[in-house]
Amino acid sequence: MKPDIHSWRASWGMGGFLLGAALPVLFQPVWWAIAALAGILVWRLRSDLVCAALVGVLWTLGAVHGNVSQLLSEPRALDQMPLQIERCWSSDWSSRCLVRQQGGGRYYLNWRTEGTPEPGQTGMATGSLRPWRATVSPGQTSFALWMLRHRIQAQGQIDDFEQTEPRALNRWLLNLRDRVRQRPVSGQARGFYEALVLGDRAAMDAQVRGQVARTQTQHLLALSGLHIGSLALWAYWIAGWVWRLHPVGVRQDWQKLAALVIAGGLLWLALPAVSLWRAFLMALLPGLAWLYRRRLAAHHLLLIIGCLMVIGDPLLWLDLGAWFSWWATLVLIMLARHIGHWPGWRQLVGIQLSLSLLLVPVHALWSLPLFPAGMMLNLLLIPLVSFVALPLAFLAALGVPLAATGFGLAADLWRLLLVLFDQPWAWLPVLDPLQSLLLAAGCALGLLVRARWIYWLLLIALAGSTLWHQSRGPALALGEFELWVLDAGQGQAAIVETAAGRVVMDTGTGPPAALNLSQTLLRWFWWRPRGDWTTLVLSRPGRFTEGGLGSLATMGFAPQQAFSARPPRFWPADWSEPRFCDLNVQWQQGGVQFRFLRPQPGYQPESTTEGACMLEVRSPHGAVVISGGAGATTEHGLLLRQQPAPVDVLVSSRGGTAAANTRAWLEALRPRRVVHSAQRNPAGEVQARIAAVEAEAHCTCGRHSWWYRFTESGLMEQSYGLRLLPWLRIPAHQHT
Repeated sequence: MKPDIHSWRASWGMGGFLLGAALPVLFQPVWWAIAALAGILVWRLRSDLVCAALVGVLWTLGAVHGNVSQLLSEPRALDQMPLQIERCWSSDWSSRCLVRQQGGGRYYLNWRTEGTPEPGQTGMATGSLRPWRATVSPGQTSFALWMLRHRIQAQGQIDDFEQTEPRALNRWLLNLRDRVRQRPVSGQARGFYEALVLGDRAAMDAQVRGQVARTQTQHLLALSGLHIGSLALWAYWIAGWVWRLHPVGVRQDWQKLAALVIAGGLLWLALPAVSLWRAFLMALLPGLAWLYRRRLAAHHLLLIIGCLMVIGDPLLWLDLGAWFSWWATLVLIMLARHIGHWPGWRQLVGIQLSLSLLLVPVHALWSLPLFPAGMMLNLLLIPLVSFVALPLAFLAALGVPLAATGFGLAADLWRLLLVLFDQPWAWLPVLDPLQSLLLAAGCALGLLVRARWIYWLLLIALAGSTLWHQSRGPALALGEFELWVLDAGQGQAAIVETAAGRVVMDTGTGPPAALNLSQTLLRWFWWRPRGDWTTLVLSRPGRFTEGGLGSLATMGFAPQQAFSARPPRFWPADWSEPRFCDLNVQWQQGGVQFRFLRPQPGYQPESTTEGACMLEVRSPHGAVVISGGAGATTEHGLLLRQQPAPVDVLVSSRGGTAAANTRAWLEALRPRRVVHSAQRNPAGEVQARIAAVEAEAHCTCGRHSWWYRFTESGLMEQSYGLRLLPWLRIPAHQHT
């Protein structure tokens, strides 16, 4: 069929415009080659959508390449450097701020000084910078995209900050935010008030932040198009009601003006604490959908929106919020064409249900697993926040009488819903990626074909039975246990699950390990909810461990007992104090015996490595030794004191170097498997030692996960290879 001449001209016109705008970033031969291939493909397809998509991808890749080339490559000191605060996030142990050097780059810094600075403040900073990196491991991929999205060139910390006088406009905005902050909103409601109106969560305590994160409702506390659009609708309705009492001029003109003023006021007030482009585009997309839904096809509308987003900021596609906005617009367009004849209340319910389900595949690209409980809570909280809490918060900011009291009641209801849904997830199991996509596809199919209610019931029954089957994991009998070895980039997190609960042992050091420990436990806490976290062991706590511990406390993780090789610098207040992992410390759990190995009681050498905790796990079905990073000195001391019993699995986190796993140690333990965290293969000498005792070398290699199950029938093992997330359940090999 002959292509439409208008579509042909539109595709080349838009493609030529975007390609001309992208030429400044296509400065290397490889990019020119990719652009040529894309041009050939566009020539063959003659599609404006494909043309714009390919050029947009090239533009984004070019912007990422330009940002990577400006990253800091070596540590650097900050000495009275002029900085401006853009955004800050507070926590129990410190604050983190996104700052911009005047006339320079942007940095992500830990704030070690007193208090959390206000966005917009300027001053002279003293501290240090270091190159940032994010290992490819659970929870880190989104962090790397976030760093690239905000063009962050380095991480570091601020030791001292001398505030200077800001510019007149910034000073006026800071004073306005201070006045809004001083409104008479008290108790737990203040945290919600400042988050909604000012975009600042510093007033929220750790417990509330943890509940919000676990229920996946943190997006309701960030300024978005949902909030701006809700306020605009309220202003539009109130202006129409006032016009009926005092008709002056054209009613719709007054309504539109009121909506723009109110929504723009909130955007301006909270602008220092939010991303401008995300807030602007999320407010723009519903407007474009409403304006063009009857004039343009859906793909043309999405093409225009995508072009505007790429032109505005090529790196915006690295932001999850941008994908949510783009996909939500598609959902709204689809719904407008299929449920426009429904009554208003049915449209509201249909839109909420569809958005909650159809945004699942987009969310799955960044964060897994997915939780139906969070989706259900969003269905309840979205109308509460949009039509009740947010208008009352805005009226309280304006000083309207009784608005603060009404907002306090709405915040109490909000908090009650968080408490109710922040329960063990056994009653609503977790969705894996395949189930999430099937559920979204079923919902989309039902909307497109206008399926009858009987088909919806069948779909719900099928999804429910699948979820129930997915949640029924094999039970562990007395004496049986599972061992998970999850690599955190610079070390391993070992998790031992028994019939009576779980024991987790952190064997890594450094910032990536501390962060990954919390991310790994977060997902395990949700994925397998029936087990209680009974014990936490910190093998080598360092100055970076405090961030991981604070994250664990925020998640609601509270072990019944804890052990540590050295006293941590930071420890959550509601946790029991950690005990020293001494020689005579042992306990039994689910028929499995746990005990620490040390050369002698009270052994604490100066070296943090040699003083690491070493844990032995033994049951009638098998035995494991988790070295915790201990080296040859500790191994030699244990051999002098006693002859260790043979084990099935030896977990060594020394990277496969010759500084551990000595010949005598391996011959004494006679392990069948040796798990190490070498980035490639262990040293040749260590490889020969492992082969000499007829053991298999299992490498986590910075990304792998190993699973071992000890039952009456024997040892079963499974490697997930490069599949970082255990819940994907795509094993590389399995044997007994």
